[in-house]
Amino acid sequence: MDTYPASFYDGESAGRREVSVRLSPDALDILDGGGKVVAHWPYGELRRISRDQRDALRLSRRGERFQRLVIHEVGVEGLLFGYAPHLIPRPLFHRSRLKFVAIWAAGVGALVLLLAHGVPLIASGVASIVSPAWEKEVGERMAEQIVRTFHDPFNFGSLDGSLPLCRGEPGHTVLEDLAARLAQGVGSPHDFEIWVADTEIPIINAFAAPGGYIVIFKGLIDFVESGDELAGVLAHEMGHVNRRHPTERWVQFIALGVVSNALVGGSGAGAATARTAELMVMLSYSRNSESEADAAALDMMNAAGVSGRGLADFFERMNALLELTEVHEGVEQIARYFTSHPPSAERSAIIGSLSTASGAAMPEADWQAVKAICG
Repeated sequence: MDTYPASFYDGESAGRREVSVRLSPDALDILDGGGKVVAHWPYGELRRISRDQRDALRLSRRGERFQRLVIHEVGVEGLLFGYAPHLIPRPLFHRSRLKFVAIWAAGVGALVLLLAHGVPLIASGVASIVSPAWEKEVGERMAEQIVRTFHDPFNFGSLDGSLPLCRGEPGHTVLEDLAARLAQGVGSPHDFEIWVADTEIPIINAFAAPGGYIVIFKGLIDFVESGDELAGVLAHEMGHVNRRHPTERWVQFIALGVVSNALVGGSGAGAATARTAELMVMLSYSRNSESEADAAALDMMNAAGVSGRGLADFFERMNALLELTEVHEGVEQIARYFTSHPPSAERSAIIGSLSTASGAAMPEADWQAVKAICG
């Protein structure tokens, strides 16, 4: 990871220390001359003091009255805002500044247009240069955040407590082995990690995070009718990772955080709504991305000798249930799946026609073990 020069006042001694800073996925790390971490400042605890006349960014940490950090690198400010959008200066709306307000409003409009049209194009290029190690760190953080959000929606973003993950054996090993088998068939560079989440909100869904993290909600395992259907969904999520769609979404997510903060500010109900919107954008993919993930899933299943019929059957059943949403008790759960995975009869037909393998994803005994993974 890149580091940037800074000066650190630890609040204990009168002198300053020449250090460097590093933007990790969850915090600003302060490093000494030997590269050792001497302080770890979570982004949510950062406070902006001011910019001095030499264009240095001055920061403090909540709860540390006398500690100060001065970052000398001008370019790091834009990167830092992606992780800590509450640091973005908010304009002062005085009557004498109506012209400035008009310019600011036009700028926000331009940012929204950029987000809708320009960011998706830029994100693909940025995603291609993200290092695998960084991608893995970001992916783990993202997976944890979304699992916690669905587990405790009234405490959005809390990092307290353990993750509600199921690791019952031999079911967990069955899923890990299936993922490795699918990845090996196409030479995927990712080391996939499969999580099964048993959240307070029963949800029929699965999602992929950068770096090979795949989260399957228990509601999905309860819903699918066979190991072949589950293998199809797993291959589809792995296809997103192989095409780097989650990483592209992460880049867009950071951009959206900056824009929404400019629109609604850094706190209060408006900001909470914006963060929820950011999450929903993160969980959705374009029709083109879904088609690419379907194609990648078929490549993996065909190479591994696993029939794609299960994925086609899954989409057919989901489509049938969508037609019954007015009377189906699980309409909210199904809607959550369709938020991130828009179905269509055409997708199901294409998957069924292009599947060249006929083997089962797993023996019946393994499927029963997966179904019992949460006890």
